[in-house]
Amino acid sequence: MTKKHHISHSGSHLLPLLLTAAIIIALTGSCRRLPSQADNHLIGIDSIIENRPDSALTMLRAIDTTRLNLPESHALYALLLTQAEDKNFIDSNSDTLISRATSFYSTHPGLSPTRRLRAHFYHARILSNAKNYADASTHLLQARDIAESINDHYWLGRINAQFADIYNATFNYATAIPHLKSAISEFHKADKPEFMCDAIENLVKAYNNTDNHSEALNLINKIRNSNLMKDHTPHLLQSEAIANFYSHRFSEAKKIFLNLERTYGGISDVVIGAPEFTNIAYIYGLESKADSMLIYLKKAGKVCKNSNDSTYLAHRYFSYYTITGQTDSAMKSINKFMGLLSNSWSMAVREHPAVGTNNYLISKVATEHRQKQSVKHIAIVSWLCLTLIIILIILYHREYKKRKTSEFITLLSRYNKLADDRCRYAENRASAHIDNAEKADNPELTPLIHSLVSSRFSYLNSISKRAFLPLSVDPGSVILKQEDASVLNTIKTELLHIASAESLAELEKTLNLSHNNILIRLKTDFPGLKEIDMSIIILLFSGLSSHSICIALQFTNLAYLRTRKARIKKIISESNSQFKNEYLSHF
Repeated sequence: MTKKHHISHSGSHLLPLLLTAAIIIALTGSCRRLPSQADNHLIGIDSIIENRPDSALTMLRAIDTTRLNLPESHALYALLLTQAEDKNFIDSNSDTLISRATSFYSTHPGLSPTRRLRAHFYHARILSNAKNYADASTHLLQARDIAESINDHYWLGRINAQFADIYNATFNYATAIPHLKSAISEFHKADKPEFMCDAIENLVKAYNNTDNHSEALNLINKIRNSNLMKDHTPHLLQSEAIANFYSHRFSEAKKIFLNLERTYGGISDVVIGAPEFTNIAYIYGLESKADSMLIYLKKAGKVCKNSNDSTYLAHRYFSYYTITGQTDSAMKSINKFMGLLSNSWSMAVREHPAVGTNNYLISKVATEHRQKQSVKHIAIVSWLCLTLIIILIILYHREYKKRKTSEFITLLSRYNKLADDRCRYAENRASAHIDNAEKADNPELTPLIHSLVSSRFSYLNSISKRAFLPLSVDPGSVILKQEDASVLNTIKTELLHIASAESLAELEKTLNLSHNNILIRLKTDFPGLKEIDMSIIILLFSGLSSHSICIALQFTNLAYLRTRKARIKKIISESNSQFKNEYLSHF
């Protein structure tokens, strides 16, 4: 009797517990939302977005996002809409939308590596549009890690191509070249000929941007001989015309420019626009055809898109007015040129230090143009009295020479201070990255640090050739005259100082900080290198040109430096060092 009662009592307590558990299970199940029709529709859009981005964008805009039940669907919607707009050439510089995708996929790394990769890639594209190149590079590096882990050659190609775009945007054209070569290789492996052709076109442009016009023309000839691309590709023809133009093959350049204008001028100003029209005008100026030159200057004025186009056009108008003897108009044109440079200076410095250096050099050229026009004006006015003009010329020449020399030395001093500040900034940035173990193994760091270090000696390099070789006149350039020997001596003195033991040690420190201890590794791998070889390597890796190095190390001719560089490259290339490709990339 007692046992029976005990069982009945236990059952009375078990029933409420079972009911409570059933209610909890029911509630938990009801909280888990099931995919809606809109959620499933996104999967179908994802499958067509690469080949039919216009249709994908239309379908995405028709989706009511309030009907998306799953958190991953909201992330996928943000990714697909950003991707579709990008592929339909709708540029955005706000990352509010794509941040939802990168944030979700970063917290769910195992959900879909491919979508996580794409989220980081398109986040980088948006940040690049906003000129936030440092953060864009971070997302690209994250995307590259994922692409390498899944061995996706197509996305590795696109990531390298985007890196090249960033380096081009930050005026670090030389660094863009190896990324474009990698992109071409990856697209070839992925069997994506259309993307490979775009990368090849951009590689030709990169060679032009680095003034390696002969290499650009060689690559174009290889493309035609291999039938890899159609030889009438408009952008390729545009690059060929530019390479011919800056190689002083003006007749060939003019023929291609005019053919582009006839074929594509009425279709798209992407191929034939203000820069091309101003180049045609310049060629007509060389041919003393002022009327034709003016026609193309007016055409350029109608399609100017930005301050760079306007600045270049003002400079060409200066040449036109000079040819036609319109002194007053020439002065107004050069004043406008100076004003445009002044307006773009501060923004250029904020966006990237290398831009500031380039604008600084352009401003100096414009100033010299203006000074030359002042000299001509004084000469014309002074012609009224022969005796007076002789006295004025002698006095003016002496004072002008002193002033010019003094200004040059002052500008050089200011440049070196700016360069020192840049390098200290680069060291601090590099140091901060190296303190982070995850970043320390990353050869990219950020494009900003590489460009800061590599652009330090760009000004000295631009004039070292004049100090080392007999002077020659290039079209449109203003160079030092023979009587400015004191200025050239100042340049030589500066380069000799850079090669001192103290300066070499400072450069070595900077390179190790910004390039992941590259010289420490090189010394470990090649302990037998001579002291003079290490000096050459430090100066070369720092960004000095061959002429600058010859002056700094007091070599009497370039042949000796080439011989030593070839010997060093041979030692490195025949070694078993795991870093030899990195070393050789700096030669």
